[in-house]
Amino acid sequence: MDELAAMIAGGASRSCGRRGDLEKRRREEYLEEREKEKEKEREREMQRVARISELHKEIEHGKQMRSKRKHDGVNGDDQNSNGLGLLSIEDIDSWTDETLMDEEDLYEVFEQLRAIGEPCTLFGESDKGRYLRLVGMSSRATQDDDECGQTNVLQQVMHEEAPAVEAPVQAEDEGSLKPEDREIIRWIRRVLKAWETELGARPDEMKQTAAGRNLTAQYRQTKQYLKPLLSRLKTGSLDEEIQTKLHSIAKLSNMKKYREANEFYMLLAIGDAPWPVGVTQWGIQDRAANDKIGSNQCAHILNDETTRKYIQCVKRLITKSQEMWPTDDPSDMDLSSDFFCEFVPAMSALQTTTHFAGYSCQFSPFNSTLLGVATAQYYGIVGNGKLVVLDLSRPTESREYLTKDGCFDLAWAEDNDNIVFAGTGDGSIKVFDITSPSGNLPIANLVGHTAEIAWIECNAMVPTLLGSVGWDRVINVWDLPKGSVGLRLEGRHAGVIYACSWSPRNASWLATVGGDAKICVHDIKAGNQTPPAVVIPHAHDGEILSCDWHKYADGVIVTAGVDRVVRSWDLRNPSAPLATMAGHELAVRRVRCHPHNSRMVISGGYDMAVIVWDLEATSAPGHLVDRFDHHSEFVYGVDLSLFTSNLAASVGWDRQVRVWDITKAYGRPLPSGVSIPRLQQRPLVTPTGQR
Repeated sequence: MDELAAMIAGGASRSCGRRGDLEKRRREEYLEEREKEKEKEREREMQRVARISELHKEIEHGKQMRSKRKHDGVNGDDQNSNGLGLLSIEDIDSWTDETLMDEEDLYEVFEQLRAIGEPCTLFGESDKGRYLRLVGMSSRATQDDDECGQTNVLQQVMHEEAPAVEAPVQAEDEGSLKPEDREIIRWIRRVLKAWETELGARPDEMKQTAAGRNLTAQYRQTKQYLKPLLSRLKTGSLDEEIQTKLHSIAKLSNMKKYREANEFYMLLAIGDAPWPVGVTQWGIQDRAANDKIGSNQCAHILNDETTRKYIQCVKRLITKSQEMWPTDDPSDMDLSSDFFCEFVPAMSALQTTTHFAGYSCQFSPFNSTLLGVATAQYYGIVGNGKLVVLDLSRPTESREYLTKDGCFDLAWAEDNDNIVFAGTGDGSIKVFDITSPSGNLPIANLVGHTAEIAWIECNAMVPTLLGSVGWDRVINVWDLPKGSVGLRLEGRHAGVIYACSWSPRNASWLATVGGDAKICVHDIKAGNQTPPAVVIPHAHDGEILSCDWHKYADGVIVTAGVDRVVRSWDLRNPSAPLATMAGHELAVRRVRCHPHNSRMVISGGYDMAVIVWDLEATSAPGHLVDRFDHHSEFVYGVDLSLFTSNLAASVGWDRQVRVWDITKAYGRPLPSGVSIPRLQQRPLVTPTGQR
């Protein structure tokens, strides 16, 4: 037993000794491996430092070589066909991927790639590939500089520390230019020179203000954007149609005929194409000789970014010409250069607010002096929108609220005198507080449509309800306290829904009209599963663009459409209209019933006219009371004040707002029989027997 125990003890001791030796060798090997790794790391670091040092030497060598070339008489401004200055390789097409570039040329390629923010070498790139990449980058950079791309020049010059006025434009040899191109160039230079002199004559303290810097930046931006136009004029590469219209603009501006010059600008920017202006069947677009519409009707302002920029600057030059060399003849003035609010007959009171086209206007239901105007840039085709709030008691003041898409309608809140809703082209309704300290930003954004909103209206009896319709053929009833759609009606119209109107006597009744020539009256209490309470099919011979409830006669609604007539309907007997009033020459865009007179209706249309109607005239010609032709473009919005009887407002594509007394303008009083007692009021009963 003793021997067995000793054997076991000896074996264990020997076993433990072997394990210890093994662990020791492992530690030694690990430490040795670590030391080798550290040595390799030190070698790599030394190699990296050596490469950096060599790179610095290469850069310095390249600089020395360029200096030597310039010193030896090589002109650094001379450029070969690829635009790479000193670097010139004529036989690049014969190179292969294995061909090595000359050391001096390689340094030049490195420098120029670094200058434009490009890596010197891409993975697996040969010298030939690197050179061709530089050629392509340089060509694109040159083209971008010529066209200005999407660069915000105004923002750049606002932050640059530059002199107030740049060096004057140097005259060049114009002998080889066409007479028309020469006259355009001289006109542009003349206006820019006068503008430059005007800016330079300002006091130094004015130049340093934010407004002064903005004026300087505007001048420099205009000069920058006009460079591609001047370049094309000098090379004779400008499109002939654009050149013809620009020549007419320059010639008329030199003659101080600014209104005619602006007309040519409109032809240049928008063209004569039959744009879709809310009429998809016939009427305003029913033009003669449609087959003759050709290239001269295209809208050049939408061709490309560069063209858009310099055409806009041409408009800026027309405006500056009128400011610096005003005309003595008022008929030659370009009043459309800004958005005017004119009070008739006080023709001298003008309000300049925006360059956008007017789409809708509405008096405030709380403040007798506030008027809201919905506008859109480029006639609502592209661009931004703007909600403008005018104070008629202070013509020189206005509040503006910009939207990302066109603003096509507005509605004042019925329970808050500071809230205004704006329907926009992106399908959203912006909510603005005109007293908000946050500035011009909306306080809420209501999203419920997938296409352009055509009409919005607040419920006067239930102020928490807002109705909206649009091009997605959807009727939304908004629960404003919740900020969401309370009721969504679909499939009620077969076409675009252009207008909606709440009944002034039944809070749950909402009337809608649209492109299917149908009038529908919806009972929102019945929900979306119940069909409309009243339907009048084929109410007009074409699309119906507007509707409004009579303010005194229960169940009477007035509509207007592309068939150029205004009609009144009694929903108790919808088989035939109560009256059909003809007088517009083109589609009727908006109609409003008088809030103080039971017989009067006002309408505006694409014939640029605003007409006052008498609903109870005994004969068709007698319906037309008065016609006002004070707009020079489509009339899109009309409204009547709730506070001042017979005070009307209209807005149109001519960027003008007109506010006038329809009973006193031009000295033509209304017929004596108009202000008779109100229409007899009867209970409204639908064809289905509902009250």
